[in-house]
Amino acid sequence: MTRREFEALRDLPDKLIEGDIQFSAPGECSPVLIFENIRVQNSLGYELRVNGKFNPLLPSVTLNFRILDVGPICRVEVNSTSHSGSRTHKHSLWVEEDPRKTCRPG
Repeated sequence: MTRREFEALRDLPDKLIEGDIQFSAPGECSPVLIFENIRVQNSLGYELRVNGKFNPLLPSVTLNFRILDVGPICRVEVNSTSHSGSRTHKHSLWVEEDPRKTCRPG
């Protein structure tokens, strides 16, 4: 996926999650609730999925977007711990190589 393709998907107004998102507890010791592999419909035809977690202690929500066969493309943190100067921010790629190595708050 090129940056231009990513920006077209990011700016697409018709993205939609159909139905309710069900959070679940990943274990007995953590208050964090998660959801996984929710399909995000879009008119560009990408197999876009979102995983997320809710931490009731902060409270915060983290959303991780990925495209099947491409990998992670974006992470959004709402009311999270501050590590970019703001508690609500989007992580984005600084360069187009491996997103696991170059995704930084921005």
